[in-house]
Amino acid sequence: MQEPASSPIKSITREAPVVKGGKTLARVTNLDPRAANDATSSVDMAPADGFFTPAPYRGAFSPDNNWLCGWTAANAFGITTACSNPADPDSTIQLVGTVLSFPTTNGILYSVEESSDGASFAPFAVVEGDGSTVNVSDLSGFDSSKVYRVVAL
Repeated sequence: MQEPASSPIKSITREAPVVKGGKTLARVTNLDPRAANDATSSVDMAPADGFFTPAPYRGAFSPDNNWLCGWTAANAFGITTACSNPADPDSTIQLVGTVLSFPTTNGILYSVEESSDGASFAPFAVVEGDGSTVNVSDLSGFDSSKVYRVVAL
C-alpha cells in the first residue's frame, strides 16, 4: 500500500499486504499521527466555551504532541515511537495575589484551564509560547475567584 505524499499525518509504515478472507490487509508497524502538511493549520478554531479546547490545526493531533505516547496499547506494542512531546511548563508557575504567570517555550501551545472548585477544569484560553513569561490575569475574561492551571498541548 502506498501512502499519499501529502498525508495529513507525519508517518505511517505498513507491512506487505496479505489477503485474509478475501480482504487485503496491511498491518501498521509504525505510526506517528501528529499533524503534517495541510493538517498543521486550520481555517478556524473551535470556540473557547469551556467544552472545546481551541486548536490551530486540523484533527486530534498537533504537529508537536503525540498523545498516544505513554499510555496506549499502540505505544506499548512499539507502534508509536515518535514520543518527543513538549514538556508542561516548568514548576516556576507563580501565583502572586491574583497574578498567575508561567514561562513559555517558543512555538509551543499552552492550554490555560480554569476551575471554580479546583477539581473540574475547563479550557479558558490557548496561548502560543514565544519564550516570554505570560501573566494569566492579562488574558481576556480572567476571574480572580477561579483556580487556573496550565498544560502544554
